Amino acid sequence: LAIQAGDQPGAATLNGYAPASFTVNTKDMAPVSEVVLTPSGRLYFLSNRSGTIDVMSSQLDGTGQEVVLAGTGQELSYEMQLIANGDQSKLALSARREANKPSLYIIGTASKSLTKIDVGTGTLLIGWAGNTLYFTNYNNMQAGAVADGRFQLISYDAAANKRSVVDTSIVGNDTSGQVEQGLSSRFQLDAGKLYYAKCWSYVGYYGSELHQEVSLNMLSDGK
Repeated sequence: LAIQAGDQPGAATLNGYAPASFTVNTKDMAPVSEVVLTPSGRLYFLSNRSGTIDVMSSQLDGTGQEVVLAGTGQELSYEMQLIANGDQSKLALSARREANKPSLYIIGTASKSLTKIDVGTGTLLIGWAGNTLYFTNYNNMQAGAVADGRFQLISYDAAANKRSVVDTSIVGNDTSGQVEQGLSSRFQLDAGKLYYAKCWSYVGYYGSELHQEVSLNMLSDGK
């Protein structure tokens, strides 16, 4: 560096880390400039700082913040869910962007594209396994109506743009009345496998003996 009275700018770069800028003043004896590097990558989060609930991103150190998807003003905070896939190329967003039922969207982080893949109430985002998103949906039927498929476990292959129903609740009868085999509200993704429980319950009965039978299921590679 040339010896100058004023500060001189510089930048430190390292593969796998975000560049960091610094300044040094060479009029000082043996100048030292400490630089802290942050691993490269971005965070994706929801923020209402603009007055609407937006999908935003930033560098891991909080710098470089930008709006990925602006809110419409219809969003309800308690309904919204946001999950990124492993390489953060896609985001799953459950939100009410229109004045009707909440919908499920896929956001392409590079292009900021928005694709609606499902509409319904009671959506629960489980997580990503590669490019496959797993989620549940509750079909709000008429009051008092009981039928197969009220609760569904669904997969969405983002690469193939394919939505598939993996499992669903079913209704049957036993000697005590009508029963429904539903899916638990707790799911666990581990190493590409999805674990969940299925429980039999009497329709319209909420006593201490609600769960009559519990089975553990494992879903692997869509099977």
